[in-house]
Amino acid sequence: VDGRSDVFSLGAVLYEMLTGAQAFTGDTVSHIIIAILEKEPPPISVFVRDYPIEIERIIKKALEKNIAARYQTAKELLKDLQELKQETDYQAKLE
Repeated sequence: VDGRSDVFSLGAVLYEMLTGAQAFTGDTVSHIIIAILEKEPPPISVFVRDYPIEIERIIKKALEKNIAARYQTAKELLKDLQELKQETDYQAKLE
């Protein structure tokens, strides 16, 4: 357990904030643990229609089961979120 576990947890919170649904579900705690270990969360598009597609990549990377492929630090995750904000702000100005 290290900071990458916290990144995973933050990814789960971001997923739930965006979709209103838990990333991993089950009837019991054991089922939820199995879902975390073996399943991928439903695509964000199942719950949300209009969102920046890049946020899905960011959340998927935060929820990556392979810790080597996950964000290694919260700072890396923050950098991608800040870049996404800059991009969406720029797009809003263009519109």
